[in-house]
Amino acid sequence: MKKLVFVSLGVLFTCMIQAQSLTPFVVSSSGGFFGNSSGSLSFTIAEMTMTETFSSPSGILTQGFQQPEAVLSSLDESDPINVSVFPNPTNGQFSLIVNSAGNERAIVHVYDLLGQTIIEQVVNVDNGTNNFTFDLRGYSSGVYMLNYHNSAGNKTVKFTITNK
Repeated sequence: MKKLVFVSLGVLFTCMIQAQSLTPFVVSSSGGFFGNSSGSLSFTIAEMTMTETFSSPSGILTQGFQQPEAVLSSLDESDPINVSVFPNPTNGQFSLIVNSAGNERAIVHVYDLLGQTIIEQVVNVDNGTNNFTFDLRGYSSGVYMLNYHNSAGNKTVKFTITNK
């Protein structure tokens, strides 16, 4: 009985040792591999691998690191259209404040949440800060959208009318 247990354990450990196989493997669209007797270097697009392999009659050990390349990126978050509604929320009478870098014409649309046009007005904007007054005191309380369109693009501002 003891002999059967030892044989079973021996077979189990042999299978476990044979099942442990480490092979460095990287799938990439481009890269390269360099090696000599003391180590190897493999690289891929945006990744770098540094490994060293030790071998003996009983096994092979490959150790090292793979480090992605540090890449910094940034986005220009400056908004070319600088508009705001004041006060917000409003009783219906509010100012559209536009900061402009030059003289231009713009179109202002005010929509309700159903998409119906409440106001459509062309405004002449001068260099610097501009203030345009709108009066919607006869309209229902709720959320409205003001769309400002100029040569640089569109800017939409949400505002609320409260009849208090």
